[in-house]
Amino acid sequence: MFVVIYKFLRSKDLSTHQFHREKEMIRSADSPTQKHAELLEMRRKHGFVRYDETPFRRRQSAKRWSRGMLATLGEEGYGELPRQLPSAEQLLGGRIVTKNALIYQAIQEKFSSFAWEYRQVSRPRYGISTVVVFHNYPTVGGKRPTLFDLLVMPSELADHALYHSINHHTEMAGMSGPIEQIRTDVAASGFGYKGIDGLSWLPAFGPIKLPCYLEKELLELGRALFTFFSVVADLYRKEDRWVRDLLSHKVPLNIVRLMEEGTVDVIRPDIVLTEVGGRLQFVLTELETCPGGQGMGYSVEKAYGLAETSVSSFVEYLAGRPYRVVATHQWAEYTWELATFCQALREKGVDAEVLFDTFLDQIHTQVADSWIIPPGAPLHVRQEWNTDFLGRIARLGLGKVVRGAEYLGDIPQNAVVYRFGYFDNFGRDVLTFLKKCQDKGAVVINPLQFMLESKSLMAAIGISSVREIIGRRIGSEGVAILDRCVAETRLLTSDEDLLAELYRDRGYWLTKFAAWDGSNRSWGSRSLEVGSYMSDVDWQRSLSERLDLGFPVVAQHTISSVRYNIAYTGVDGRVAVLPDARTRFTPFLYRGKDGQILYGGGLMTLRSNTFRVHGATDAVEAPVIFQD
Repeated sequence: MFVVIYKFLRSKDLSTHQFHREKEMIRSADSPTQKHAELLEMRRKHGFVRYDETPFRRRQSAKRWSRGMLATLGEEGYGELPRQLPSAEQLLGGRIVTKNALIYQAIQEKFSSFAWEYRQVSRPRYGISTVVVFHNYPTVGGKRPTLFDLLVMPSELADHALYHSINHHTEMAGMSGPIEQIRTDVAASGFGYKGIDGLSWLPAFGPIKLPCYLEKELLELGRALFTFFSVVADLYRKEDRWVRDLLSHKVPLNIVRLMEEGTVDVIRPDIVLTEVGGRLQFVLTELETCPGGQGMGYSVEKAYGLAETSVSSFVEYLAGRPYRVVATHQWAEYTWELATFCQALREKGVDAEVLFDTFLDQIHTQVADSWIIPPGAPLHVRQEWNTDFLGRIARLGLGKVVRGAEYLGDIPQNAVVYRFGYFDNFGRDVLTFLKKCQDKGAVVINPLQFMLESKSLMAAIGISSVREIIGRRIGSEGVAILDRCVAETRLLTSDEDLLAELYRDRGYWLTKFAAWDGSNRSWGSRSLEVGSYMSDVDWQRSLSERLDLGFPVVAQHTISSVRYNIAYTGVDGRVAVLPDARTRFTPFLYRGKDGQILYGGGLMTLRSNTFRVHGATDAVEAPVIFQD
């Protein structure tokens, strides 16, 4: 038998008693009453009849109405919402849960502070029972809505005490008026994306401040990740069966399986900011070894008047060596941000260039044909769209920074080389050329190891031989921080137990392409399919289709992001607020001398109303600083 225990008084429930008094309450103009009225109006749209508007024998409380509505989930009109599990007490993911387990999960995705736990208690007459305990249950005007309310109501209706308000993280006090200068400064740096000159996103009103303990944890996580990369590479070369089977799964024939010497010296993880026990925590969902973003980070730091950590840390890593980015023409949309960073390095005395794998005039023609204004793009994007590739290089004075394939042979022997492109973006000739550069003394900062760019790599954290060696090299805490801060990831295979778990626990999982899909969809969230957003039938069909693909796919636990109500400046320079935004933190980490981990700055991307948090015209970007 299940009992629900609430950490609030029953008098705070939005129950029959409250609605019996609602006419008198609505006469007041205070904010809670207005919220109650909005909640009642929303309920009416879903068939609820207020207590005093129905005959006595047909009266029902909001809780009883909610229970009835929860039973209809998955049926017509509510097919997108998570349905109840078939029985009151059952195993899910190896533990006993209630029939509303997937509903609780969906509510937690919507309200990040909401949590629940199961406890075994002894009750007179009933013996041992499993009870559900809620924590941080959202309120509306100080009252408790029902579970069905939480599923369907706008998140803005909830009292915002459970949200991380931007007021807690920026220096908004005393600031007023537009901050158009930030937009102007970023554009003046030469930064842009694709056909957009300047910002392709919404700048936050100020930086997000995170507590210093997170910076310490980030550096510890970086140390564990760099060790993890080295351990996996060593075991692959030693033909460890588990590592080989994992990382060789469905590697397409066109992928050159190079496993050259060298260490991973740069990573830019994608991190979701979550909350555990009232304490903020990082959870990593991507390990990106060919990332963009350095130029964007530098431009934002400069525009906000912050310390230029992105440049200074990388200059420290280079230690006087020249720097060359060898970039695929398939990713030419990132030309401006790569060039912006190299230009900033040149101002610090670094010999830095971007070298493409083809000639610039060919890219110019490619850009004119393929850079198309996105459907539904904002007016300022449509007005500023510019596909004059060579013209923009000349106008920005980047002729000595951005060069074509004819300059590849001029790479200095002692250069640090950054491979900006995956193995399926470069031809065999370019990969062979990079190997020759390395043989002559160049350091490829993201080495020529094919398995590095596969998300399947994250599943190797669970391999016993990997864990054992990491523990020997950096201690048990190195393994513990990987377990704590990396989202559980599984290679999608036809294993019956795995598929049964994914079918059964749909609300806890998502899938995405691991690598080498041939269409650049393995980047970030481009191939994301989220179980809780799909019906049982659609989820099973998706898994079946992805099992048949000719490249690897991974399943990963969904992570509940903290939510921010974040202030930003619009195109008109006015301040607005993006409510209930999920997070994606993208810090750069470098392997310094003697095992030192260098933090190269990072940005927080925030988006509302979507699980796909990435750079977009409706996304807010904010620099991150660590400060108590």
